[in-house]
Amino acid sequence: MQTTTTAEAPERLLSFGLLQPRYAAHELLAALRETGAREAAELLFRHKISSMAKATAERLAADADDEDRALLAELAERVVERASVMRDRWRSAPAVGELVAGFAAQEGIEWWTMKGFSFRPLYPEGAIRDVGDLDVLVRTMDDAWRLARRLREDGYIYLDIELPWFKRDIRTQELYGQIRLTTPNRDRLSIDIHAGPYSIRHCALMPLSRTEAGLGTPAGPVAFEDDVCAVVANAAGDFFITAKMINDLLLALGRELDVAYIHRTLDAGGLLPFFATCLGRLDAWCALTGEQAERAAELTPDVVPEPVPSVVRPDAAVRCEVTVAHARATAERLFPEDPAEVEAVVASAREAYSADHPLRAVPDEQATAIDWDGLNNWACVRLVPAELAGTVLPAAGGAPSAPDDVSAVAGTDEATRSGSGTNSVVHAIGDVFVPTVDFALPASVGGVLAAS
Repeated sequence: MQTTTTAEAPERLLSFGLLQPRYAAHELLAALRETGAREAAELLFRHKISSMAKATAERLAADADDEDRALLAELAERVVERASVMRDRWRSAPAVGELVAGFAAQEGIEWWTMKGFSFRPLYPEGAIRDVGDLDVLVRTMDDAWRLARRLREDGYIYLDIELPWFKRDIRTQELYGQIRLTTPNRDRLSIDIHAGPYSIRHCALMPLSRTEAGLGTPAGPVAFEDDVCAVVANAAGDFFITAKMINDLLLALGRELDVAYIHRTLDAGGLLPFFATCLGRLDAWCALTGEQAERAAELTPDVVPEPVPSVVRPDAAVRCEVTVAHARATAERLFPEDPAEVEAVVASAREAYSADHPLRAVPDEQATAIDWDGLNNWACVRLVPAELAGTVLPAAGGAPSAPDDVSAVAGTDEATRSGSGTNSVVHAIGDVFVPTVDFALPASVGGVLAAS
């Protein structure tokens, strides 16, 4: 059944999964009647609160009349499958954590957990934070590749929807990036390996200085203030504030926080305006105690907030405009005396975010050659695994074209590249990848790939 939903209904529905909801039970039920169980379940899933929403629906059903009880039962049924998947994956957490710990120890890699693994223990009894992956922080891309090699040997695979990637910081010349791996049937937590400083949107970086200085827990959580910043940064990239993230911020209010440090760290990534927006959502969605309101006010930076994201779903057009503006501010910090360079960075942000870029094969002359000597913060080199690349590249005719040179990828001992121009491939940890900065693969790289 099609429903017409008022602007207030989605925001009220989030109270199904908020720890301290502003809206009362009768207001939740009115919003659910207006929206319908199917649409409500999809909203709650997008906000990553399916498990808590299921528990709330079941609790409210106990005192509801027959009509509302049926609607709440339908909502619980619609969210239960997703909640069960989250629950089943979380059951693998001890085994996945032990696996990472063992491999990291054998390789001599320092590592820390981030986000879900730090915040989930803070949730009160009976409140379940949905966790889909294990976020791991390591110091360098070489550390990330070495840990990924061991996981690949254990059967983990790359995700087609989230390719390995890296960039180079123009200030330090160090690589940073991310490698996400999962099991073939997705029955365990996926493992998201973050290397180096935290990447922010198109071209900013946010160092997690307390953890880097040894104030995190080795093989355990990063420093708590760093984790708060990472949660905010993750939401900023999507430009979507989830109810789960609001629950995390609410729980952070109960900890002793170094507010000045959080502000400095977020400001390094240009995220104080977004943080102010997040705290505005916290106040709008949650019934804060007096003490919590005071702490939230202390945390709120004295800046103009970014626009408020849609409650219903991420808006690609708004995300583009916010990201482009953020890229401009970041570039102006990087190049205060070079307006032409600033405009080049801004143009690259608009090109990246103004439209979808599906993985595709293009004629060689339309492919973008990667400037390996000029890698920077705004050129994201994504690595397409050979098997995935083969699904979009035309069949290579004739004999494979053996690459004429093999070169190191500056900044890492774990990756090399072969070929030249647009027809190059990257070798890392025994895997072969086609590199791309725009998801376009040159048609003839299939020959180089075959030779590799």
